[in-house]
Amino acid sequence: MTAPGAPTRLAHLDGLRAVSIALVLAYHLSPEWARGGFVGVDVFFVLSGFLITGILERALRDGSWSARDFYMRRARRLFPALAVVMGATLVAGLLFLSPAELVELGWHAVSGVGFSANFLLWSEAGYFDTATARKPLMHLWSLGVEEQFYLLWPWLLWAAWRVGGARALRVVLPVVAVASFGACVWLSSTDPTAAFYAPWSRVWELALGGALACTPRERWVRTPFAGWFAWVGLALIVAAGLGVGTDVLPPAGASAGPVVGACLLLLAGPGAIVNRALAVRPLVWLGELSYALYLWHWPVFVFATLLTVAPLPVPGRVDVLGVSLALAWATTRSIERPALAREPTVARTAGLMMAMALVALLGGAAILTGGFPSRFPADVRALLVVPANEDRGEAAQCFLEPDQAAAQFGPTCVDRSQTRRVVVWGDSHAASLVPGVKTFASERGFGVSQLTSSLCPPILGYAPASQPQCKDMNAAVFETLRALRPEIVVLHATWRYDLGGLAQTVVALRAAGVGRVVVVGPVPWWAPPLPDAVIAYARGSLNRPLLPARRLVGVVADDGDARVIQALGDTDAVFISARDALCDADGCLTRVGEGVGQLTSYDGAHLSAPGAIELVRRIELALFGGDRSP
Repeated sequence: MTAPGAPTRLAHLDGLRAVSIALVLAYHLSPEWARGGFVGVDVFFVLSGFLITGILERALRDGSWSARDFYMRRARRLFPALAVVMGATLVAGLLFLSPAELVELGWHAVSGVGFSANFLLWSEAGYFDTATARKPLMHLWSLGVEEQFYLLWPWLLWAAWRVGGARALRVVLPVVAVASFGACVWLSSTDPTAAFYAPWSRVWELALGGALACTPRERWVRTPFAGWFAWVGLALIVAAGLGVGTDVLPPAGASAGPVVGACLLLLAGPGAIVNRALAVRPLVWLGELSYALYLWHWPVFVFATLLTVAPLPVPGRVDVLGVSLALAWATTRSIERPALAREPTVARTAGLMMAMALVALLGGAAILTGGFPSRFPADVRALLVVPANEDRGEAAQCFLEPDQAAAQFGPTCVDRSQTRRVVVWGDSHAASLVPGVKTFASERGFGVSQLTSSLCPPILGYAPASQPQCKDMNAAVFETLRALRPEIVVLHATWRYDLGGLAQTVVALRAAGVGRVVVVGPVPWWAPPLPDAVIAYARGSLNRPLLPARRLVGVVADDGDARVIQALGDTDAVFISARDALCDADGCLTRVGEGVGQLTSYDGAHLSAPGAIELVRRIELALFGGDRSP
C-alpha cells in the first residue's frame, strides 16, 4: 500500500486546504453569500485526521513510534504562529478593548494556551454571552478540538496496534467515528451548543480521515469512478459552503456533506482531474498559508469591526482580507518555516512552551487586574462598569435559554402576592425591561411576573426552523396567563421577527380576560455598543472624554415601530414607542448619569437596569394607565 500522508508534501491537499480557508474567510467576511462557509473547519478536521494518523501509522509500522517525538513535532508546528498571534491580539486588546472585554480576552488566551478554548466558549454560550463577533480569539475553539485529539489519538492507535496491528486499526477507527457521529446526531437535537464545541461530537470527522489513512486505497484510486468521487466530493463541499441546507439541517447534518466530500476527494487520489486542479500553484500557495491565515483573519476582522460605527463595508472587508493575507505570509515566511526547518529538540520545545506560557501570563495579568482599567480616566471607568441587568441573576428561573422548556420557569416567576398583576412576556429585551417595570409597579400596588425566553417573541404560533420550541413555550405562557388573568400584560421584544401573529395574540389575550395589553416597541440599537462608544469617544476627545448624554452617531436606523403598529392593526392594544421615549432631535439617551453603571445599554441593544428604570419612568402613565397612587 502507498503510505498515506507520506513525508513528501501532497500538493492537492494544500489545494484542499485553500478551499477550506477560502470558505471560512468568505463566511466571516461575506456571510450573505457563503452562509455555510463554516464547514471549511470540518474539512480541516478530516485533513488533520488523515495526515496525523498517516504519520502515526507509519511510525507504528517501522517501529519508530515515540510519543515524545510526536508531541515535540506538534509543538513545533502549532506553537510559533499561535504564540505570535495570541500575543499580538492581547496587545491590541490593551489598546482597544474595554476592561470587561480585555478580561474576557485574557480568559480566552489562557484557555488557548491550555488547549481548552472550545470548553470555555461552550461554558460561555448563551443569549447574553458577548457576541462572537466581539471575541478576537473565538476561532481557537477548533484548535482546541484538534489539540485534544492530538493528546489522546496517538495512544489509541498505539493500543490498537499492540492488540491487532493494522487490522485492529481498520476496525477501531471506524467504530470511533460511528460512535462519535452518533453522539453528534444526538447532541444536535438535545444540545446544539455541545454538538458544536464538544470534542466527542467532532472526533468522528478526524477519525474518518484517520480511517482513510489506514485503508489501502489503490483499489479506490484505480477504479473508473475515482474521478467521479472527486467531482462529487468537491460539489458537496462547495454546496455546503454556499449554504445549501444549512438553514434546516442540524449540526450533524450540516457537517456530514463536507466531511463526506473531503473523504471522497482523498479517496480519488492525486491523479483525479479535480485534485490535479487543486494542485495548481496559486491554491497550493494559499494552502501553505492556511494555518497562519486562519489564526490572523479573525482578530483582524474583530478589531476592524470594533473600530467602525456600522457593519464593516465592502472596502473594509477587502482591507481585512488584505491585511490578514499579508500577516499570514509574513508569519509563514519568517516564523513557521524557520521553525519547521529545525529538528525538534527538548530545548527548542521548552522554548516554545515558554513563549506560550508568556502569553498565558499576559492573559492572566489582564484577568487579575480587571482589564487594566487604569488605561482610562476615572469618569470613563465609572461608565464602563455596566453591571448586567440585575434580573439576569434569575435567568435560570424567569429567562430561559433556547433549549429550555416552559416547565423550567421557577416558582418565583409568577407573583400572586398582589391582587393587581402585571406580566412581562417576551424575549431577552423583555427580560431587560423587568427592572424598570418592577421599580414603578410596586408603587402602584402591582405584583410583577416575568415569563421570558431567549429568541422567542410573544407571538402565538411563532415557530421558525431555528426556534421550533418557541411555539410550545408561548402556548404554555398563554395558558398561565389565562389562569392568572392579569390586569396588564406587557409584550416586548426586539421585534425583528415575523410579526404575522401579533394581532391574533392580542385578541387571544383580551378574550382570555387580560385587562390591558401593552406593546412596547424596540429600544434603540447602538453600533458600536455603548461601552465601546464610551472608549472610542474618550480616545477621540481629549478635552471632553465623557460620552455625551445624548448622541445621534451610532444609533442604528430601525423601522420597528412602524412594523409593530402595522402588525397590531385595529386591535385595542396600547402601543408605546420606546425609541420616542429615549430619543429626541439631539439623539438617543446614552446614560442617565455619570456614576457607576449609568449607561442605558450594557451592549448594543439590551437595556441596562438604569436604562430600563429610566425608560419606564418616561412611559409610566401609558404603561400602567390611570393616575399614580400617592
